[in-house]
Amino acid sequence: MPSWPVQGDNAGTWGTDLNSCLLVSHNSDGTFLIGGSGAAAGRVLLSQASGTGGVQTDSKLTWAGGTGPTVLSVSANSGQAANVELLNAATTEWYLYNLGSNNTFHLDSATLGALAFTQAGVLTLPQYGAGILNTSAAGIVSATGAWTNYTPTVASGGPGTVTTASAVGYYMLLGKTLVINIHFIITTNGTATQGFTATLPASLTPFTSISGQYGNGWSNSGTGTPVTVACYPNDGHVYVFTSTATSINVSGTVIDASICVNVN
Repeated sequence: MPSWPVQGDNAGTWGTDLNSCLLVSHNSDGTFLIGGSGAAAGRVLLSQASGTGGVQTDSKLTWAGGTGPTVLSVSANSGQAANVELLNAATTEWYLYNLGSNNTFHLDSATLGALAFTQAGVLTLPQYGAGILNTSAAGIVSATGAWTNYTPTVASGGPGTVTTASAVGYYMLLGKTLVINIHFIITTNGTATQGFTATLPASLTPFTSISGQYGNGWSNSGTGTPVTVACYPNDGHVYVFTSTATSINVSGTVIDASICVNVN
């Protein structure tokens, strides 16, 4: 291991010993030597003042600004990623990088992708599904609002079957609170006699720990019969029915239903 020459010592070898030390961190032409082998290959290594190897610092790297901007530039060849890695001892915990193939900025942990941001302004949270912060199933965050639309499947809530029916649903998931609005159109009732069901969003079902909770709604745009809306544990449906003997199982009925559900 090379060692720095000592003033008054290293007689006759002082220059050779100095060069031996300098060549640990410099190329023969005087340029800085980047990384060695293994985990250090191709990297500029920083260590605390009490550490060994690399560029020794007092736990921080400081750039003194002048009259213009101060810039830290991390560049890579075309198509290659430019990375900043944050390590805990020898283990990489976080990565900040520009993905060279599409110039997308990423923040990733050692085990998962946490965030991506494109130059077109699209923010993606890869670990979250549809409904979280109004993300799509791919985790893309929308700037248009918190609601996500979906198309529920309508069926009979009890005996009999519905001949023709459709629905449009909108939902929002905020933490552990799910809010759903569904617009039912019962074109032809068929033999159904006890209300209707609509499926929950595919990305949110089944809620294995959902609590039985109730909402409300109206048939025929608020001019008809009030309805009860319910969700039950371990069930991927919204139930719509009347709490009285009044039937909503009539062809041509339109129902607007809302429910707010706490999920565990």
